[in-house]
Amino acid sequence: MLMISTYSSRPRVSIPFKKEQTEPWSNWIYGVKGLRSPLHTRKQNLSLLGRRGKYKHPPYCRFAGNPIKLERRMKMLGVILDDGLNGMPHINYVRDKVQNILNRLTIAKHQRGLLGKVVKLLYKRALERILVYAAPAWWTGTARQIHRVTSIQRQMLLAISGAFRTTSTKALQICCGMEPIYLVLDMDVAWFKISKLKEDVSPFGNVIEGSKMETYVQEWHHPGNLTPVQWDDLSPSSLLEIYTDGSKMQDKAETVALQRALTWKREHFPEDHCNIYSDSMSVLMALQNYQLKNNAIEATRQLLDDSVSLHWVKAHIGVAGNEAADRAAKEATQKEVVDVHLGIPERTLKRTLKNELLAYWQRDWDSREEGVKGLFTRNLFPKASLTRCISNPFDIQVAKNNGLCPQAQPPFPPALLIHDTSGESGDCGASPLGIQIIQVMVIHRFQPT
Repeated sequence: MLMISTYSSRPRVSIPFKKEQTEPWSNWIYGVKGLRSPLHTRKQNLSLLGRRGKYKHPPYCRFAGNPIKLERRMKMLGVILDDGLNGMPHINYVRDKVQNILNRLTIAKHQRGLLGKVVKLLYKRALERILVYAAPAWWTGTARQIHRVTSIQRQMLLAISGAFRTTSTKALQICCGMEPIYLVLDMDVAWFKISKLKEDVSPFGNVIEGSKMETYVQEWHHPGNLTPVQWDDLSPSSLLEIYTDGSKMQDKAETVALQRALTWKREHFPEDHCNIYSDSMSVLMALQNYQLKNNAIEATRQLLDDSVSLHWVKAHIGVAGNEAADRAAKEATQKEVVDVHLGIPERTLKRTLKNELLAYWQRDWDSREEGVKGLFTRNLFPKASLTRCISNPFDIQVAKNNGLCPQAQPPFPPALLIHDTSGESGDCGASPLGIQIIQVMVIHRFQPT
């Protein structure tokens, strides 16, 4: 692909290329690529990516005297790039792909007895990944994009729940336990900025310090120098015993504490045998995992030798050394100056992003005002949860108060339904008192644990 950047105030710009300018490219393609013929302009397309959106009168280009065909859209690595840079052609392309897969899943659900939870799992593992693929290249979060991707997700929500098409999308997302897709796209773009660009982001209000993420520098070690790390849960006695502990303000504090203990032992008692006790089993198991990409773990592993024995001790059971180390770790959190600055682990940033997404989703669900759709569902399920999945059509009718009113010919006994003439009963006029027994059963089944 050849990219040319030009600027002109004229509506039409001609970009001429002389023969002596095109010959090096043709020779390179002929020689390096091993093609049988030089560069053909008939096989080349011109795509314009303008700063101000779509060109009403696009420029033209000639290559070696031959015109190059103008293309409004260009597919590159599975992404449709358009000259307006609004991402809508790519969303429409993905919508057709997802719809074809969804049609087959719907047939499998009804004819093969595929459970709604299985359809939800397939959506999270496959269809959602297709939709958010290469999101940093095309997602800008405009109102038009949000509306289009939400309509794509809505088709999947209807397929999972079997609800009426008049059911609000907000209520379907709560009942099926699926976060809004535009929030997932925002999270995917934010993670790209954190992992690749090392930038601080705030996709959901709070700032996430991506610039402080720890970086891994790969170092090669000869396999013969890698000795297996052994540890146990015994408590042997020796003249030199060290208890380590770290505050929970940083996930790597336990590793640094163990590393400092090994360094202190090597400087002061290099020949004496030492028993080191730690209440962090995760750190001890990480030392045994040679596939783990963590420079702190690798540096700690290099300090181990035959004079050191590692032991795991259970926390808060009255062991004097471990209790003293725990008190020292808590006192260290009150210091005004930080002794060791640690980078934020990748897993911590991912977990923070997911928690921020859930918190933003919960705030949006709590902000539903009177008179909007989904208010009745919020009274039943005030908490947004990813573990909830209502896939029974009758259960979704109860959760949305659709189909259970006297006017809709309810499938339940009339004794459970009491008509409310005040008009304040819900979406269809059925009294909340009349369907209280059914609602209690549905709430008990689908409340998150």
